[in-house]
Order: sequence, then C-alpha cells, then structure tokens
Amino acid sequence: MCCVRVNTLLTDETTVCYLCLSRAINLNPNDPHIWNSLGVLYYAFGQCRESLGMLSRAVYLDPMLPEAWYNVRASSVTYCLHVA
Repeated sequence: MCCVRVNTLLTDETTVCYLCLSRAINLNPNDPHIWNSLGVLYYAFGQCRESLGMLSRAVYLDPMLPEAWYNVRASSVTYCLHVA
C-alpha cells in the first residue's frame, strides 16, 4: 500500500498517495484495505463525512477487519463533534 502513515506525509506525498489509492480503488473496488486507507487519508484531510463513508464501505466489504472498525469509530466521533 502506498500510504502507511498519513500524518507524516508531506503535501506532495499526500497527492501521490491520493492518486495511488484512487487508481487502486478503480482497479479493485472490492478491496476493504484500499477503502480503509482512502478513508484514513480523507480523515487526515479533515473530510470526516467522506472518510466515514469510505471506512463504512471497508467494514461492509470485510466485517472482520479490525483497523476499519477502529477508524470508523474515530471518524464517527470526529464527525459527530463537528456536526453538534
């Protein structure tokens, strides 16, 4: 995967990471790991609503993926704090 730690990426790296993940999701739209990574990337950009949708897709595709569940919870809490 091209994104390991989103919070340590520089601006140019985040662009490359986004392009890489976008291409990967087009090639394999049913891979929960890609959806999870894309959701984490969007979360890092502060786009919590979009992040939550992508992370939910990861959980839908693989309900046994613990990192996706963890990220859904983190994204949900942040989204709820911004909406409230």
